[in-house]
Amino acid sequence: MDVTYSIRALDDKIYGPYPLDSIQGWIQEGRINAETSMTRSDSGTWQRAGNFTELQFPCETERPPAPAPYSDTPPSLPGQSIDTPPSGGYRDLSVLKSGASWYYWIAGLTAVNFGAWLAGSSMRFVVGTALIDVINAFGEGAGIKGLAIVLDVLLIAFFVVCGVFAHKGHIWAFLAGMAVYLLDTILCLIAGEWLGVAFHCWALFSLGSALRLAWQMRNS
Repeated sequence: MDVTYSIRALDDKIYGPYPLDSIQGWIQEGRINAETSMTRSDSGTWQRAGNFTELQFPCETERPPAPAPYSDTPPSLPGQSIDTPPSGGYRDLSVLKSGASWYYWIAGLTAVNFGAWLAGSSMRFVVGTALIDVINAFGEGAGIKGLAIVLDVLLIAFFVVCGVFAHKGHIWAFLAGMAVYLLDTILCLIAGEWLGVAFHCWALFSLGSALRLAWQMRNS
């Protein structure tokens, strides 16, 4: 029985098993290099690809720097949301995750603003949401501070959820979060908070870049 190989990507997802000729083809394309984590069906241990003597790697000067496995038939993995690593390699995956992390920053700084409001402080981070200020002002003005607190918590949770699923490459998470944050940018613009507008635009640009990569990964 021919041996097969499985590959562990940068995000710890496992791809495979693949036959030797597929692995060798990806090596020549630069999608696997000597440092890629692999296991062979007859060994069961994870090693660097360079440890398998049957694999032939090009010279260091010829090897592209962005390794990533690819399969015409996407592997079926439990909970997998992105079928295959991007053809651009691990660098693209890193850009996607970095962009998706903006949702955690937005949620975290909104939570800080929420805590400051509860403490009666005027401190505020511009990367947080202006929506929370609108909610809080409405709650205090209408005498329904309890409802404002619930809505604040839901808003923070919304961005956390977007961050979790955007990290997995879910397109809807990017679109939903960006739609709400775009509305928030408009509120900053109306209020004349120009520093806030600048930070919001920067965050939206980063999220948009990550969304583009997620879309490419799903359609590659």
